[in-house]
Amino acid sequence: MINKISEYFKAQKIITGHLYFYVKGQKYQGRGFIQWEPNDGFILDAFLDKIKNHDNQSSDIGKVKIPKKSDYCSIRIQTSNGWMLIPDIYISDQLKLGLLQRNLSLSFNRIFICDLCLPIFNNDTEPKWYGSALYRIEDDSFFGDPVTVTTKLENQLIEQLGKTGLLYEESNIKLKGYFLKKGYFHLHWILSQKSYSKSESWNWPIGLQEALRILCGETVQILQRQVRRATKKIIEVRTEQEYKDLGLFAFFDNQYFKSDQRTKIIVYVSNFFCRKKEFHEICTRIFFQILEASEQQLQSSQELFVATTLEAIIRTIYDLPVTKKDNSKGLVEQYLNGKFKGSYFLNESNREFRKEWKEFCECAIEAFQRLRTRNAHPDWLIHTNSLDVDSNKEQALNDMIYLCRFYGHIILALTGFKLLRPNPPTPHQNWGAVATFFSCKQELSKESPQDDKWHKIVARRRQEMVENKGKRTKK
Repeated sequence: MINKISEYFKAQKIITGHLYFYVKGQKYQGRGFIQWEPNDGFILDAFLDKIKNHDNQSSDIGKVKIPKKSDYCSIRIQTSNGWMLIPDIYISDQLKLGLLQRNLSLSFNRIFICDLCLPIFNNDTEPKWYGSALYRIEDDSFFGDPVTVTTKLENQLIEQLGKTGLLYEESNIKLKGYFLKKGYFHLHWILSQKSYSKSESWNWPIGLQEALRILCGETVQILQRQVRRATKKIIEVRTEQEYKDLGLFAFFDNQYFKSDQRTKIIVYVSNFFCRKKEFHEICTRIFFQILEASEQQLQSSQELFVATTLEAIIRTIYDLPVTKKDNSKGLVEQYLNGKFKGSYFLNESNREFRKEWKEFCECAIEAFQRLRTRNAHPDWLIHTNSLDVDSNKEQALNDMIYLCRFYGHIILALTGFKLLRPNPPTPHQNWGAVATFFSCKQELSKESPQDDKWHKIVARRRQEMVENKGKRTKK
């Protein structure tokens, strides 16, 4: 079931000979089938075996509570070649009623599969991890490496295509990725077992997902990943979720990274997340906090989410829990201008840009303070200093954009990537339009400022057609 990347886009159905799971210490087992629809996800329908004293069981329905770890279960399925695992199933009221009726029907978004496969033989003396993954990526501008894609049948070359994608090779890692079709990116990787552990080889595609989310500013989704381990293949399949992006709050602009640096940055940041280094969770939380801000309908809500992110970063890195005597503004300024800037932004390679980094941090602190003041002391009054005055709202938007760009620099600094100089954004009022449309009527016979030669040719052809038509009419 979905053993190949190409099978992700095909509807499938599989019979589950034996499945079992535990709810509150009670084991349930049975048999049924799983349906897979690429657009809708998974659906499991199963009939459960009778349990002793089942008639005396009861379930509480409709209780209000915060879900705990004990409110979830995992369903295990034995297959002829291995096993399947459906993780993190919430024990809902509907599921409880189904258990009383010995009937299990639920939808879920991901599944793990273990299947048998043939081992890979090669001439390498060093053992390797082999894997592949499928991603949902909307922005393809980050991938500019030339990639050759070949199709073979029984070792005979059938087709060879040139594409742009991701191509990277070092002694301990080899990557090759390209778009199968618009929005769907296919990646192959080979990792050295000396440099990457078993868990790191399994987590590497997740690390790439997290890296691309931050660098591209969108909810890059891993849809399928698989890793070979001797004669076993471990596969995870996920349902595609709604696409979202950071919009104006993106951490980087398209021109920040040079084309010859992008692949190296992708690999570097992916390794940071794959190996779960210190502060990797902070970086992930920053992304989702700003994503939440971008989805808010009110600008005041956006300001709150964006501004408090900086305070959360400082408190988490330096282990500063909230107290009654806290001064958020003073705390952020103290640690950002002091320990953080010296530890993460300044290094031997960027000494000449020390002044720029100082200004970058000071402007970020000023933006933070303005946004926190607006949020801490709101009003709905109509006066020149009102929060709803256009000039104030424009300043707040500039502050949010500035802070989000600042957070991008913070994330790269936390990964250990050496930044040469800061890249602060300009005020949004100075940005040019994406496109300009004119409402005007031009005669093609007249000279046009754009593509003048083409217009003249079209005008001459039309004139010739009119003259030829007149000659035929006279005849």
